[in-house]
Amino acid sequence: MYPTRPRSRHATSSLLLSSGTLRCLVLWLALAALAGCLSDRNGDAAGAELVIAAPGDAYDINVGSDIGIDPVNVNIYEPLIRLTPTYQLEPMLATSWEFRPPNTWRFRLREGVRMHDGSAFTADAVEWSMRRIPRPDRDRIGIGDGSVRRVDDYTVEITPTRPNRRLLQQLAHPNWSIMAPGTEPATKPVGTGPFQMVEYVRGDHLTVERFSGYWGQMPKLERLTFRFLPDPNTRVLALRSGDAHVAYDLPRESARSVARIPGLKVVSSPVSGYEALYVNIHGRPPYDLGRDKAVR
Repeated sequence: MYPTRPRSRHATSSLLLSSGTLRCLVLWLALAALAGCLSDRNGDAAGAELVIAAPGDAYDINVGSDIGIDPVNVNIYEPLIRLTPTYQLEPMLATSWEFRPPNTWRFRLREGVRMHDGSAFTADAVEWSMRRIPRPDRDRIGIGDGSVRRVDDYTVEITPTRPNRRLLQQLAHPNWSIMAPGTEPATKPVGTGPFQMVEYVRGDHLTVERFSGYWGQMPKLERLTFRFLPDPNTRVLALRSGDAHVAYDLPRESARSVARIPGLKVVSSPVSGYEALYVNIHGRPPYDLGRDKAVR
């Protein structure tokens, strides 16, 4: 899933989010909604910095390209398609798409978009990104080295290595965001999003700032800093002391005490769930049925 583009942020509230697959979406939606309240009451808040107390740094240094994407999506990058709060697909970097049987999707790309390094967003960025991202998801959705074909500067075709009618929903995930060709996302993330990288210190914090050349609606805040605080009690203390304006993934038992702190508000998300079926393809007799393709 991919959250809405940030429009503004609240600089004086905290969040308590129940864990689950919806938490990233709910976090960003709540921040955007709270920010509107702040802007209405306190016009000079625009340009401020929002400090967010986040759980420990879980970026995978072995992957590298997930910095700024997952698990903390800071809107450095954007995918071709976005998922709305009601789980509908809407244009993002792609303005339209069509299915071409038997297994190809053609995307028309948004023109006039600039990357953070000043380069133009074109089909070259889509082709490079789809080949560059070394994630397990790549095989899961069937993106191979020859899956992406550049038709022209603003048209690309994606043909999965196997039939996949769920490709659109999967491409909406931030893991499939578009990066500037030739860049090294592990050291200098360059995307098209409303925020650009300022600093990432492993295990300590990640800071982004507003990108002045953003193609969409400009966020109101100048900076976002995510402080990595693994201990939930430390995140609560950061709220109490004013060292953080927002905290998330606090334990459920802390909600009542946090709600009693003057100036703080607790926002909870619906309980979510995840269902999956896994097949063991390495089992030994008598648990070796999964080795048979016909069974799978």
